[in-house]
Amino acid sequence: MDWSSFWPDMLVAGLTTGVIAALVLFAEHRISKRSAKRAALNAQTHVVQQAALLLDREFTYAYRTLEPDTKNLRKLRKLVRAVPAGKPAEPVRPYRYAEGTSNADEALRIRIEAIHSHIDRYSAMPGLSRDFVRGTFIDHARKFAEHPDDEHVWNWTGLQYVFKDSMQAEIESDEELAEALDAYVTQRQVLHAYREAFLLANGDWRIHEWSASIAAQKGDPRWPVTWWREWNRRADVAAAKRRADADAAELIAGINPSEGYP
Repeated sequence: MDWSSFWPDMLVAGLTTGVIAALVLFAEHRISKRSAKRAALNAQTHVVQQAALLLDREFTYAYRTLEPDTKNLRKLRKLVRAVPAGKPAEPVRPYRYAEGTSNADEALRIRIEAIHSHIDRYSAMPGLSRDFVRGTFIDHARKFAEHPDDEHVWNWTGLQYVFKDSMQAEIESDEELAEALDAYVTQRQVLHAYREAFLLANGDWRIHEWSASIAAQKGDPRWPVTWWREWNRRADVAAAKRRADADAAELIAGINPSEGYP
């Protein structure tokens, strides 16, 4: 046996094994990363498809409640939470607004809890019934939310026998309560804006896609004319999607500039 070549052969074998192992690990990482992106794409696409049904109707509010109808929003929240982290294989533009709607709903419920904490605080004062305090505060918040541009004035008509003048003055001068009401109204506008933005980003461009598809079918049926028309159709649809996405983002920023893109 020629021992003079033993160590060189071992070195070559070790290097070869190391290179092969590195290539295998790199390939597995690429495959895993590609699979994760594909999973995120499928999950986000599924959310958009379901959100088109869940967000089709305007939000409704039951009598003397501050929360919107929770059934569809609860379903949407469950779908969004099931989406795996990470970037999808390709952008799903409407998803950011479906996710934003879900996040805005959760933020709204935090604002509602803040108002209820003030209801609890005033309900504990002598001579005040929780039912009266709750009904009065919620009615005021709902009116303020439905007419945000109107002057923020409390209406004590018919309630003077419950809320004495001193109590009325205390409530009207309560800055923390006023901030909680303002935050609720703003967040409610944000929630509605995200829903409208989703519908805009997910549906507005489809009208353009339909007209572009019809136009692509007209004219000379021979190649390369058909190829050129199809290329133009895809470019037109992509541009329409970008415009719809930009309009949706502008809608959100117009309600609350601090929101930006979700």
